[in-house]
Amino acid sequence: MARVTVEDCIEKVHNRFELVVLASYRSREIANGAQMRVEKKRDKNPVVALREIATENIAVENLRLGVVDKMQRYTKSDDIKENEDGDNDLDLDITMDPDFRQKMQSLQKEDSALVKMQHVPMFEDVDLDKIED
Repeated sequence: MARVTVEDCIEKVHNRFELVVLASYRSREIANGAQMRVEKKRDKNPVVALREIATENIAVENLRLGVVDKMQRYTKSDDIKENEDGDNDLDLDITMDPDFRQKMQSLQKEDSALVKMQHVPMFEDVDLDKIED
């Protein structure tokens, strides 16, 4: 594949807005030192990310989970801690939800097999012709 176009990637990620989010997330991962799954040649990180998506060298579902994880700020913990005053307060756990972490780890282990999960769109395509002014 000499050039990567959006059309090459749209076959794998059916929504162009979601494609932009996933490719930019992967591009940042590469910039932060993640291993590239395709030869870099003289391409910049966004092009490498698009090439990885187009050639299916990275599981799209892993990228989706990574985007969700990055956007997740707080999860509510079931632990109740007692204050010095004797009051009970809910403790906010700033770490990732344990179920989500476990799913993410299992997907990362299966990434080499490129697990195909059900497509869950992050964004919805809008037909601009049908929108009233």
